[in-house]
This record gives sequence, structure tokens and C-alpha cells, in this order.
Amino acid sequence: LIDVCELSPYRLAEAYRMLGMVEEGVSILLRDGVRPPITLEEWILRAELSHLSANWSEASHSWSTILSCYPEVNREDIWNRLHDAQLMKTLISSKLNLESLS
Repeated sequence: LIDVCELSPYRLAEAYRMLGMVEEGVSILLRDGVRPPITLEEWILRAELSHLSANWSEASHSWSTILSCYPEVNREDIWNRLHDAQLMKTLISSKLNLESLS
């Protein structure tokens, strides 16, 4: 069913998100063979699912792409989300570096 059309992964991920099944939704969008987002709504879905599942690299990439490709969106909100994702990514990286030194 998921390979029926190119929109299927996004519709399924959206359904998973509505059901609170964030990990399942993000795994659908990030699997091999799924095309990258091409609309603002698809980018927001990917960014939100990545953010909620603590995939900070993907969340940062998605929020950054939204800012650069869609200047008409609420930029303050997107900037805040990008900042949060980048901060968490840095904190986790720093923690891993400290643990490797121990």
C-alpha cells in the first residue's frame, strides 16, 4: 500500500502522527526509496516528526530547509524550533564527547 503512489508515505506518516505514533511516522519518511518532501506541508510533517522523535540532525535540516525555501511561513516559530533542535544536537554531541573521554 505504501508504494502505491509517492504521496502514500506522507499520508501514512500523517496518520501515525495523529495517532501519537511518532517513531513509526518518522521511520516511514526516512526510509530508503521515499522521495524527499516537495511541499511546505510535507517539510513541516518531516520536521515535526523528527523533532518529536529527538532526531535532532534531521529536525535541524528540515527546519532550516523550511526557512530557506518558504519565506512566507511564520519565521519566528520556525527559528525557535530550529534553535531548539540545534541546541539539543549540540548538547547530545557534547555529552557523547565527554563520555568518550571518561
